[in-house]
Amino acid sequence: MNQNQIVQLFEQLAESKDQIAGMDNLLNLSSQAIYLIEQVQSAPVSEKGRLQEKLKANSKELMNEFELILSKLGMTKETVEQLVQDPNNFAKGQWQQIQAFKTELDKETETKPSPVKKTRKNLRHLSNNWMSA
Repeated sequence: MNQNQIVQLFEQLAESKDQIAGMDNLLNLSSQAIYLIEQVQSAPVSEKGRLQEKLKANSKELMNEFELILSKLGMTKETVEQLVQDPNNFAKGQWQQIQAFKTELDKETETKPSPVKKTRKNLRHLSNNWMSA
């Protein structure tokens, strides 16, 4: 997909009030998701579960809205993924910003394995053989 095709897609999107409303809703849901992510990261443990559930619901609604807009444009998620993965569809500076954002997002969303708690049950096998080592 080249830049002319991208421009045509956005022109089609701008022609329909329903699609504009959909884009507005998509942007609102996106900003809510960003806010919820920040809340989850800074929330006390007792609140994290509730906020994560809100974030899951928001993400589901966001994807539904996104897929609705794509269907109105006659596109699929796969088409969009191909579009945004091709550096030829962006100016050099834009591509670099996108890559920097993706790198930062990957760092923030990286999951760290939780440490294994050493309980008495886990250490029971050591108690009988501690002197034989």
